[in-house]
Amino acid sequence: MAALSALFVYVFLVLGAVYVDFKLEADLAEFDLNGDGFFSGAEITPEQQQAMLLVVADTGRTFAPITGVVFSLIYFLSLWLLVSMIALANKLRKKWLGQRQNIR
Repeated sequence: MAALSALFVYVFLVLGAVYVDFKLEADLAEFDLNGDGFFSGAEITPEQQQAMLLVVADTGRTFAPITGVVFSLIYFLSLWLLVSMIALANKLRKKWLGQRQNIR
């Protein structure tokens, strides 16, 4: 359960970064009036420069697969530890209740 949940968190983080990357690329492509993939002359505006800056200046999207692994691992270990502690507490509780019933 914890591993599947951690995998879901990883996929969610990476797909979120991919979505943002595609969205920013699409916003930037709107400024390419002649569709050649380059910006020249009238295509270069302050808005285009801002869109270009948003595309090229974000290393977070580049490192999303790596940080996704780190966050998913932390999430998995936290969830696994919590479930293990609950299972141990239930086991100890049943053992304690069993000993208590033997006393009576």
